[in-house]
Amino acid sequence: MSTDKKDKRLRSSILVESENTTIVIDTTPDFRYQMLRAGVKKLDAVLFTHPHKDHIAGLDDVRAFNYVEKKPMELYANSLTEEAIKREFAYAFSDKKYPGLPNLNLNTIDESPFIIGDIPVIPILVWHLKMPVLGFRFGNFTYITDANKIETEEKEKLKAAISWC
Repeated sequence: MSTDKKDKRLRSSILVESENTTIVIDTTPDFRYQMLRAGVKKLDAVLFTHPHKDHIAGLDDVRAFNYVEKKPMELYANSLTEEAIKREFAYAFSDKKYPGLPNLNLNTIDESPFIIGDIPVIPILVWHLKMPVLGFRFGNFTYITDANKIETEEKEKLKAAISWC
């Protein structure tokens, strides 16, 4: 075990903020700690890259943001990831809504650009062996995790300026 205090790696996730909007990509098992450590008080949406457990397992902890903000958490995922979220967190999607359960609103996305609040998002399709994974471009910054292949046309999205907004 390393004694370097900077060598305390958590699972991959990022926070994207503008003046008005706060987004997290993936809710890892470390989600709660990451949000507390970063002092995040407001969260508007969660984007998901893919359905692996190490990217969705912390979703239950969005309930703190539901409580504070008094509204559902907006989730953005492709259909494959949506299926996993509904399966893993079936209690949050049941007809009987018990107090304190996470309040979630699923939004299905594909590779088409969209906007969350005032943040333009360009999904980038990459591959994790044979599984499609979404990376996300925000302005001149792109976040990609768990990828071993990027098709040529998706690489072009990494180079192109945002002109659709």
